Amino acid sequence: MIPDNATVPDRPDRRDLSERSVAALFALAIEQETHFGARDKWPQPAWYAYQELQYRGTAEVFEAACRALGADDPTVRGVGADVLAQLGYPQGGTFVAEAVDALVKRARDEEHPGVLEAIAFALGHRASPAGRDTLFSLARHTSPEIRYAVATGLWAVAIKSAAGDDDDPEVVAVHLELMRDPDPQVRNWATFGLGTQLTADTAEIRAALTDRLPDPDEETREAAVCGLANRRDEAAFQPLLEYLRSGSAGVGCIQAAEAWGDARFIDVLTRVRDPQPDVAPAAEAAIPDGSAPRGLT
Repeated sequence: MIPDNATVPDRPDRRDLSERSVAALFALAIEQETHFGARDKWPQPAWYAYQELQYRGTAEVFEAACRALGADDPTVRGVGADVLAQLGYPQGGTFVAEAVDALVKRARDEEHPGVLEAIAFALGHRASPAGRDTLFSLARHTSPEIRYAVATGLWAVAIKSAAGDDDDPEVVAVHLELMRDPDPQVRNWATFGLGTQLTADTAEIRAALTDRLPDPDEETREAAVCGLANRRDEAAFQPLLEYLRSGSAGVGCIQAAEAWGDARFIDVLTRVRDPQPDVAPAAEAAIPDGSAPRGLT
């Protein structure tokens, strides 16, 4: 039986779940997926079974998830992909290579959009370059939900050099494509991924970020400003200053100003903390060393 969301606390006692078998937890997860449908309509308790399975991260859970991934019912296959997405997260991830291999193999024959969406999210979470080709393919899917799932984690599969550089031409190229997507959520996450999550810096990347400055979507515009600011590009200075002056600047803008390290932001960063106490620590951290802006202690 699915608990009533109104009667379940935000941080419940999880002894009941910890005592359930893997099979019982999968059954509950499948019941929840069937009952609630779209993830954005799920109440909080619907995640508890998934979280318990992922928390355990054992061979038993991995094997059960792989069996679910091969089921006839697409709902069950989606549950299998969701469990594999963050299996063993408290331990930094368990069965990562094996999970990516299973997800990639499933994607080759999968036709159900919901399952492909779950696979795309999972491959981003697993953050293994072994999943890159599958994400590249799914980035061109006709479903905006699938392209969105790709955009949220594409940056994580970039191949890094021995020095830690993530200037991966193929990953960059797919980001550039998704930044021109007709769906605003896809553009936003692709712009954020390339602009903030990756450090690659070329004239083409800067031009693509600049192209997004007048984007009709507010979040995409902000992601573009932050991406250019991370690269200390003067095209971002005035827009970033305006965001900081607006009284509603997000932590991303503040961190972009910190990355830039320009003294021209000192006064406005000082003023950010009063109307926005929730971002005050980030604003204080963004003040360049050796500066003593007014009122800052």
